[in-house]
Amino acid sequence: MKVNETIRLLEWENERGSDEMERIRKECEFLHEQIAGLANDVADLKGSLKKLSGSSSENASAVNPYDIEEDDIVF
Repeated sequence: MKVNETIRLLEWENERGSDEMERIRKECEFLHEQIAGLANDVADLKGSLKKLSGSSSENASAVNPYDIEEDDIVF
């Protein structure tokens, strides 16, 4: 293999690697945004559970989050 061909091949692999890293970086940013949104949703749901259970700790312990039906959750 000629030196120029080797250099072109290495440059192509480097560029391809850079493109792949950029794609992965963008995907990570997207996933980070999705996780942040889900964390906000969980916080909202926790607040809703507290409202449903009342303000006393006695009522809060009586609520079982696994008893909540899917239809009870409003988005």
